[in-house]
Amino acid sequence: MSVLIWLFTTLFITSCAVNPNGSARHSAWYETADDTEIKPTVEKPKVNKCPYNYRIVPGDTLSEIALKCQIDMVQLAKLNHLEPPYRLTAGQTLFVPQVGDAPSLLGDEEGRNGVEALQNNAPVNWVWPMADAVPYTYTLDSSGRTGLSFFPDIGLPVFAVDDGRVAYAGDDLPHYGNLVVLKHDNGYVTVYAYNHVLEVKKGQQVKAGDMIARAGQSGDAQKPELYFEVRYLGRKVNAKGLFKAH
Repeated sequence: MSVLIWLFTTLFITSCAVNPNGSARHSAWYETADDTEIKPTVEKPKVNKCPYNYRIVPGDTLSEIALKCQIDMVQLAKLNHLEPPYRLTAGQTLFVPQVGDAPSLLGDEEGRNGVEALQNNAPVNWVWPMADAVPYTYTLDSSGRTGLSFFPDIGLPVFAVDDGRVAYAGDDLPHYGNLVVLKHDNGYVTVYAYNHVLEVKKGQQVKAGDMIARAGQSGDAQKPELYFEVRYLGRKVNAKGLFKAH
């Protein structure tokens, strides 16, 4: 995964302390924080010391976590179904997208559609994450970026789309259910949510086509489903056009 430049709006927003009785409200977890264009530049890598599953401790505020983890607070809130005043509960777990190791291709942000240009900088030819016979649909978020929703029978295998390392595998994030996140060497991260059973562990190396989970209905899924999402340099990008035969 690669470095992400975030506008720290958190410096201008009053933070809210941990509330032991607080609760999160639902929103589309896969939405991004903005629709801005991204122009290629090269910058010195930064390091995100936050884990994918950040556990809240007494005294934590969302703005402080966002600053520490180098992510926009609004995006962090959307990913975790939080709405103002962003009350947190000690022991609660937040999903934190990672800043990676490679030089950044992200620079000034002025408008829309720059994510497509990013994809052109790192072409891929992935395998399909489920058997061809499984029904699927491309899903649009509010920014017009596509993920994939598959509707399989429970227990069908879920495949890694490319070689990579398991950056996260677990169920600490209840909205996502049993979740796998793979980090790939070319700056991409792939996300596989709502699984029934996970077949990999954090840190494990996988090859394209390896089974990483069995499909199911967990988290917020209303029926058996696999939700698949792609991120490049920390931002969600369109899943269309990344696969060999689809």
